[in-house]
Amino acid sequence: MNNEKTGNLIAEMRKQANLTQAQLAERICVSDKAVSRWETGRGFPDINSLEALADELGISEAELIRGERISDTVTKEQLNDVSHESHQLMKDYLKTNRIRAVLCGFLLAMIIIVSATVHLFAPRYLPYEESTVRVEQLADGRILALISEEASGYEINRVESADSGRSEVFISVYRTLWDNISGKKNAQAVILGGAQDVDDVYYYPSADADRLLYSRPGSGEGASYPISLPRLIYNYWLVLALVLTAAGLVVWALTRRKWYAKLMLKVAAVPAALLAAIPLQLIGHFTEVYNAAYYFSGIILTAAAIWLIMYQLIDKAYDKKRREGVTEQ
Repeated sequence: MNNEKTGNLIAEMRKQANLTQAQLAERICVSDKAVSRWETGRGFPDINSLEALADELGISEAELIRGERISDTVTKEQLNDVSHESHQLMKDYLKTNRIRAVLCGFLLAMIIIVSATVHLFAPRYLPYEESTVRVEQLADGRILALISEEASGYEINRVESADSGRSEVFISVYRTLWDNISGKKNAQAVILGGAQDVDDVYYYPSADADRLLYSRPGSGEGASYPISLPRLIYNYWLVLALVLTAAGLVVWALTRRKWYAKLMLKVAAVPAALLAAIPLQLIGHFTEVYNAAYYFSGIILTAAAIWLIMYQLIDKAYDKKRREGVTEQ
């Protein structure tokens, strides 16, 4: 292959077709800089661009590879040269794309493995039920939390309320996806503190407010805590994804050059995939308090799968549109 010969042929056939570099680039969905590199011999069309470029210039792919017009009578030597150069071009393309595919595949695999691992072992909090946690005061005054075997673990947070001066304990119980798969059960009894050390015990999370499980006699009634921010944060994600998707589609609609429009549509597909992934992961759980690691990893995995599908569909749609345009000409 001779980059300069191919570049000269591209420039010659483009001028015969009365096309500028920008117009040719627009038709085959590449940048005008790519066409400029080809024509000056600083680059060579990759195998993905050869068919579209040959169609637009009205020549064969073999002529592009050779960098010259081939007569109707093709000699055995010319045929061997084209076959050899095509084979070399394919080898170079496969080598370049193999390296790129390995790097991208490794990165994607790491994202999937990390997200899947986090998703598998991240706590998933159980909503409150009477059988989930029961709080009792022992004869010696200690406060005991009895946790159902349906929970595989628990979290306890102690808070000294600055407003009321009360000592409050918040308890949460959870299971992980791995616990569900393995069938792990683990009933537990946990000492929360002495009667003089604990004024109130709350279950966090509950469906609408933190549930008061215990209040020390004579200390007054504990307050009910409203829905916490973690239950609402995903609504902001949805709004942000919607705004970014709309902005990307507007830019795509206003972009005149096909190559940039195609790229912009793929970029806009990222927040669009996120917009679809959030409700898919959270459907039926919108009133819960979410564990960020569990749900975010699930959203990332789902969004990645949706985006890959959308990426392929965009490529196919633009390729079909280009072929239809060539047929009409």
